[in-house]
Amino acid sequence: MKNHGFTLSEVLITLVIIGIIAAVTVPTLMANYKKQETSSRLKKFYSNLSQAVRLAEIENPGFMKSTYSARINDTANWWNDTIGKYMPVTKQENTSYVIKSTSDGDYTPDYIYTFNDGSFIAAFSTYKCVSGISFYYDINGQKSPNTSSKDVFYFHIGQYDESSQKIHLTKVCSGEGCTTRWNRNNTLKSCQNHIDYTSACTTLLQLDGWEVKDDYPWL
Repeated sequence: MKNHGFTLSEVLITLVIIGIIAAVTVPTLMANYKKQETSSRLKKFYSNLSQAVRLAEIENPGFMKSTYSARINDTANWWNDTIGKYMPVTKQENTSYVIKSTSDGDYTPDYIYTFNDGSFIAAFSTYKCVSGISFYYDINGQKSPNTSSKDVFYFHIGQYDESSQKIHLTKVCSGEGCTTRWNRNNTLKSCQNHIDYTSACTTLLQLDGWEVKDDYPWL
């Protein structure tokens, strides 16, 4: 009776082939999963934030307009009195959390507002800007890499003129002036080339409907 089992060499060759296939496909699968997770969390956050802003505006008519001229001297109270009413958090705390940057130094926000899914908003205690208030959203909380435009994204709430009301699209700065760039190609270049890229990259994602396209440079 013949033995129809595999020889040792055949098993080894099969394992090598499986290893090669895994080495090629697993990184791609992981990258795609990361993009999908990022997209899903940003869509959810932006939807919740948009709704909170609308509700805050209903309760306090002129709320968005007020951010255009106000200088926010106490972010925690501002958040709790306005948008925070409609975006419940599990905790609010001072923090030593650091946002890593690949271009212009690290950031150390003063507060984090943690949501049920572990993601959180990172904000500074004082934010002085005539066009509103800005903060960072970390899609996976304290988990690494805690790096801007990878798992941490810049958002801005406010107006850039008397008629506009925007949650982000933010201003992308270049040279001596600042203009709002709605053109995707220009925004992509700004994101790629570190021209105010913390805001440019979030703008790019918003222009793409919070989908992470293949040309997004940081994932």
